[in-house]
Amino acid sequence: MVAARNAVAGEARQEAEWKQLVYETAPLACLNFDARGRVVDFNQAAARLLGAEMGRDLRRPLADFFNPRHERRVLKHVSESLTARRPVVTRIQLRNEGEEGLEIEMSTRPAAEALCYRTRLLPISGAQPIGWASSDAKFRALVEHANEVVCVGAPDGTVFYTTPSVKHVLGYEPASWFGRNVFEVMHPEDSEAVRAGLRDLAAAPTGSVINVVNRILHRDGSWRWVAATLTNLIGEPAIGGLVCNYRDITEAKRAEEALRSSEQRYRLLAESLPHLVCVRDRMGHILYCNSHWREYRGVSRERAAALEWTAGIPAEDLTELTPPPWVTGLREAWKGECRIRRASDGAYRWHIVRIVPLQEEAGSKASWLAIATDIHERKEAQHEMERLMHQIDRERSELAVQYAVVRVLAGASSLAEAAPRLIDTFCSQLGWEGGAVWVAPSDDKSREPLSLVNIRQRGEVAPGGVLHDSRPVPLKKGQSLAGRVWAEKKPLSMHGLSEHRGPKHHRAAASLGYRCAFAFPILRAGEVRGVVELFRRENFQAGKRLLDIVGAVGIQIGLFLERTHARSRLRQSEEALIEMNNALEQRVRVRTAELHEANRELSSEIAERTRLEREIIRISEREKRRIGQELHDGLCQELAAIAFITGALATRMSRTGAEETQRVKDVSLLLNDSISRCRDIARGLHPVEMDADGLMVALDDLAVNTSQTVRCVFHCRERIMMPESDTALNLYRIAQEAVNNALKHARAARITISLERAAGGVRLRVTDNGRGIPSPASRKRRKMTGGMGLHIMRYRARTMGAILQILDRRPRGTEILCLLPDKQ
Repeated sequence: MVAARNAVAGEARQEAEWKQLVYETAPLACLNFDARGRVVDFNQAAARLLGAEMGRDLRRPLADFFNPRHERRVLKHVSESLTARRPVVTRIQLRNEGEEGLEIEMSTRPAAEALCYRTRLLPISGAQPIGWASSDAKFRALVEHANEVVCVGAPDGTVFYTTPSVKHVLGYEPASWFGRNVFEVMHPEDSEAVRAGLRDLAAAPTGSVINVVNRILHRDGSWRWVAATLTNLIGEPAIGGLVCNYRDITEAKRAEEALRSSEQRYRLLAESLPHLVCVRDRMGHILYCNSHWREYRGVSRERAAALEWTAGIPAEDLTELTPPPWVTGLREAWKGECRIRRASDGAYRWHIVRIVPLQEEAGSKASWLAIATDIHERKEAQHEMERLMHQIDRERSELAVQYAVVRVLAGASSLAEAAPRLIDTFCSQLGWEGGAVWVAPSDDKSREPLSLVNIRQRGEVAPGGVLHDSRPVPLKKGQSLAGRVWAEKKPLSMHGLSEHRGPKHHRAAASLGYRCAFAFPILRAGEVRGVVELFRRENFQAGKRLLDIVGAVGIQIGLFLERTHARSRLRQSEEALIEMNNALEQRVRVRTAELHEANRELSSEIAERTRLEREIIRISEREKRRIGQELHDGLCQELAAIAFITGALATRMSRTGAEETQRVKDVSLLLNDSISRCRDIARGLHPVEMDADGLMVALDDLAVNTSQTVRCVFHCRERIMMPESDTALNLYRIAQEAVNNALKHARAARITISLERAAGGVRLRVTDNGRGIPSPASRKRRKMTGGMGLHIMRYRARTMGAILQILDRRPRGTEILCLLPDKQ
């Protein structure tokens, strides 16, 4: 109970303070209305804005103060305010006779006691409630263009005025702050402390000042740190609120945080580094050393300060080092390499020491940062690398010789062209002063000698051209140094060349001062293809390195000789092939002309043969038509007359009661049957009439006549005209032959004839459900090659340019398909 009473008393006290400090004295227009939308209270600023009086306009409907056209908007605002938990905001115009009223923003929220609804009236025009006197123009200009923001507000955080500098500090327009609560854009973590500070400042005497640091939401969505100075000027009539001066200190905050984190980071870095780190003053005393330094030197933090900088460094390394900066007094960084003794095992390990100044005091270096990095493994690796470099230099010279030889051979087309450059390469890369290149015969069994390709000396050896002018003769196998290399197939050397004995080129070399000769073979597949001979002044012993080099070079030159020989043979083969191709092309042109002529003759013969075949078919059909007409007009008429006479005779004999009457009647019946068969034969010989639809009629008659033996049907969905009687007759004969084959050989019980218009022509199809076509294996086993009827059908189709297919239907039956394309 006591707690509840204290809470109610606290709310009432806060409401009273709000009315005194904000509602009554603030320049912000505020009014309260009840649940029926009637005005129950308003302050002086609202009275001036609405033109209302306290005694006259209390309990008056809220809608009376606004434009009559917006009455429904006012009622909706009141209705939503009764149930809303958040502020209800509506834009509306005030009542004003004769002109448009001032547009304001009406923001309503429930009051603390929840008995009325508190409304703030904010002019949309952004008019500032605080006026400035003309004498204060300089001060106003100074405040509005400063980097700091000056604002006036109430203890609850409501802003009455702010200088335009808020735009470049926080990005907001000044008018948007009028009537806004600063806690809407303040960081939630800073709100409680600032609220408490405002309450304490409002209760303090006029002129009291507090300083706060908090975060404000910038217009771009980022949080900005601001340092604010708040002064209680509620008692000042011209101000009537709390004056706040604040500035953006975000960058300073970031720098402070960065400095703090940097210091922690650098200390953590120094402790975690695998280096020896220490800081010395200008006298060389240790001010700081990391744990790795203390562990490496085997001292504690207290004993570390007493160590001299020379401790743990061998005397021979000290003589090579220049003194550090705190000894010499020099003002630049220092670096040196030395060994430092490790306390754990007493081993001396190489370190590189770097010393840099940290700060300056009165023009002198106050302290120095020394970092020693262990490079013992790197030092050992450096020694090993130097050893390997010497080895690599030797190997590189070997590779350089091989690479130079490869380049020379790659740019030459023959050994004669490459020989001068090869000798120059050996002289420049291996230190020889002259040489010769010999080539052996391609056949090892040949008795031909070594032939000289080229011999020369280095250009700086005088007199020039002596070796070239010696003109050595070919050497036999085993003769001189080159001949012995040819015979033994291995490198050989000779010392003590003489000007008086030996081959001519040896004597010429001796005259130039050359005393040593060395030769190695050019090998390919184990056979000597040539010899390279070199000369120099000093004696030497051929080592393994030189033998490896000349062995590889000899193989490369051997491959080059084989490649050039193969290229020569290929060139000869290509020339022979070109000649053969030319002759063949000439023969092909002659034979092509002959073939074109034969093709023309054959085409003419085929055309003539096709014409004759068509003429034969026409003659055959005309003969059949003539025979059919003669049968119909001659034999059928005569048989009809004989049948008539026989019938009359039978009638007379029946009257006389003769015994032969019945036999005469039988003869008459046989004559009538013969007449029918004769007419059928005549119709079959000439089935298609000359009109365009005669083919459909003939095929329908064929189906009807066949139905007397087996079931046969004819299908034709559309009327198909055949303007050429020969084509129609050929199609009919193909269908007739297919039906006869189905009756005679397939033993079919059902036959279907169809005539239809297909894509690109006319299609005739005859299908049956008979035994089908024998397989190729069965026909071969029975030595069957196909009947004459199939050959005739193919012949007729080929004559009229149609495609005939004979297909085996599964599980039973045969399909004859004839496609006659349209004539273009």
